[in-house]
Amino acid sequence: MMRTIALVKRICIQMVRDKWSFALMMVTPLVILTLLHYLLATDTTVPRFRIRGVEDA
Repeated sequence: MMRTIALVKRICIQMVRDKWSFALMMVTPLVILTLLHYLLATDTTVPRFRIRGVEDA
């Protein structure tokens, strides 16, 4: 149990010291969630396809 706690503590210290990795862990999910929000929040349009020479029924 103590080895697990020591390992978790060491990993946390390394992540806090490495600013780039810490920033990527915080910023990347926010960017992905923001893009997903804009993708799903926009109104969708129904494309209309026509074939030339065919009358509407």
